[in-house]
Amino acid sequence: MTSREAHVAAVARDDGDAEAGADATVSEEETPAAPQRAAREKYVAAWLKGAATGDYAEGEELFTSAMASAPALVKAAREGDLSEFCRLLEAEPASAHQEDEVTGITPLMAASCRMDKVYDCTEMLRLQLVALDAPEIDVNRTSTVGLSALM
Repeated sequence: MTSREAHVAAVARDDGDAEAGADATVSEEETPAAPQRAAREKYVAAWLKGAATGDYAEGEELFTSAMASAPALVKAAREGDLSEFCRLLEAEPASAHQEDEVTGITPLMAASCRMDKVYDCTEMLRLQLVALDAPEIDVNRTSTVGLSALM
């Protein structure tokens, strides 16, 4: 559990431990900036609303909007663009660990969701898991709404 998660849990419990954890150092990666946090909360609320009502239009709109500014490797995986994906991954292997700030989608998740370009997406998954030392890629990592590449 990160120091931020411990602090948030303490605040939620309202047990006074929040003050003790308030001085803990939290990296910028652990704490989304206020606009991203607000967008993430709005996305989760829309997704939950869709799950309850069956109307996912608002969630899909927010997802599409978030994907427009997603990291380049996430975009390439989502679009099923194998040549761009390979170019980006070769240029910056660490980008395989990036995620979209609003949806939490990683390149692994984006590639596993494509059904129309099965070969290209299978190759994207293979490249991430084999060429990048698979133990470093967390296949159980979840998106903002709790989905993983394995789901």
